[in-house]
Amino acid sequence: MARKINTIYIANHSHTDLGFTDHQDVVMRQHVEFIDKAIELCEYTKDFPDDSKYRWTCEVTGITERWFDQASKEDIKRFMDCHKRGQIDIAGMQWNFTPMLGPEQMARSLYPIRNMRDKYGVKISSAMQSDSNGVSWMFADLLPDAGIDFLTMSVNPLRGGVPKPCPQAFWWEGPSGKKVLAWNGFHYLFGRSNAKLGDWRYVERFLPKFISMLEEDDAYPWDFLYCQSTHPIRVDNGPPDIRMVDFVREWNEQGKMPKMVFSTPTLFREVLRKEESKLPTLKGDWLDWWCDGVASSAYETGLNRANHVIMSAAETIGSWGGEQARPAIDSKRLAHVYELMSLYDEHTWGAFASVSAPDSLWTKGQWNYKASFAYRS
Repeated sequence: MARKINTIYIANHSHTDLGFTDHQDVVMRQHVEFIDKAIELCEYTKDFPDDSKYRWTCEVTGITERWFDQASKEDIKRFMDCHKRGQIDIAGMQWNFTPMLGPEQMARSLYPIRNMRDKYGVKISSAMQSDSNGVSWMFADLLPDAGIDFLTMSVNPLRGGVPKPCPQAFWWEGPSGKKVLAWNGFHYLFGRSNAKLGDWRYVERFLPKFISMLEEDDAYPWDFLYCQSTHPIRVDNGPPDIRMVDFVREWNEQGKMPKMVFSTPTLFREVLRKEESKLPTLKGDWLDWWCDGVASSAYETGLNRANHVIMSAAETIGSWGGEQARPAIDSKRLAHVYELMSLYDEHTWGAFASVSAPDSLWTKGQWNYKASFAYRS
């Protein structure tokens, strides 16, 4: 029997595209700045009612680790104060990946989790993939091994099929039998671009139809709507949306329903715990369809995939060196090459103008940077 939707859980974050809206080095710098801005908003709202306190999710560890590497001791303390209050969450995936990674790359992509736990004492127990249509089945085994017990997926339906039913939760069982709780959710920009959360001009026109759709769906057992929300103007690689801060507080103060709650993947996991024993268990690969990017760069994709095999062989041979004054293999160099390969296998292909202006300097510059990951590795 359908239930009344009483609560909207909002996970505010920036979707990480390495390129697309700007050149890759600029994008990385901007994402570091976004964390600085998120800290300011969390501090500004720390005395708000708990549901209205601003919360931010660092979508990928690849950016978060870079932030820690360049942050001052004072800023790290400010970050950790927000993190301990539950206002800043860190999701465990290194990047939004295609399914092209090899097993060693997948394992190495989780190294930043342990690095940040050991060095800074952060708690990372959830992961998220945004935009990509799927994620390798091996992650259903690897994530639990890394202490991750929850994964949210927010598939871009313009890029392929979304598993049904959606939205819905289930236990995803890996090849070895390990399980991770998974949420198959709406598009990552649903909150701001579809439901119009944060925009008083449109929200009462657009939000009710989605609430009604879920309430009338007998197969949807939940009394909430969980939605990720990015910046309304720059939905990819966008800063924290400062308008959401006052919007959520004012909505709740006016007694409007459903109630709105700033949340994070880790906090949302606690909501699902109430029904986790009743959820189905599913097995199998979560297939992707990110093939247009792969096909548009077939030579470089082939080059990078060949290097997956070469690197595996090189690492194996290097391990035979034994005790020597000069090690047979440089672990830092090895890690750097794996990172380059994984940055190529990340899901962003080309600039937003790749189709409309394929010969522009903008487009060619971004592609040159993307291709360089494969050639440099």
